[in-house]
Amino acid sequence: MKKLMIIDNERCEEELNEFVSKHRNDVMLIADIHHEKGKIIRVLQELLGNQPAEQKLLLNSTDGVFVLSIDAIIRAELIGEKVIVYYNEDTLIIDESFDALEELLHPYRVFLKIHPYHIVNVHYIKQFSMRTGQTIIMENDVMLPAPLIDEQTILDISHNL
Repeated sequence: MKKLMIIDNERCEEELNEFVSKHRNDVMLIADIHHEKGKIIRVLQELLGNQPAEQKLLLNSTDGVFVLSIDAIIRAELIGEKVIVYYNEDTLIIDESFDALEELLHPYRVFLKIHPYHIVNVHYIKQFSMRTGQTIIMENDVMLPAPLIDEQTILDISHNL
């Protein structure tokens, strides 16, 4: 049985340390949320991954941790130092770096880095255009530069869908 406990009270520290020392092999994570957000998200990902439901991804934002369905994520874009995730009809500015997001998305095999600043979900690609330069047109008609993609990559992707 897995349980998640969040304690935000310094008065419990002594009792918590005693419990952890007795049950060290059963504790997955103890972390200070202000210093170890990435580690906390990975543990939550692991716990969430044990669910038989649709695949989900945890993304950290200044507004909190968001749980997004993998299928709902359309694309991600790096603008300046901000990483924006486009999903359903909404956007989310996340705290992860673009490289960290790429690593999080990599295991799902439906995401493709088409440009140093763009990652797309291949299920939302409408067209790959060579006439306008290497461009991907998404289902919502957004045109994105795709210098990292060639026709063979698109053919390879289409065989795996």
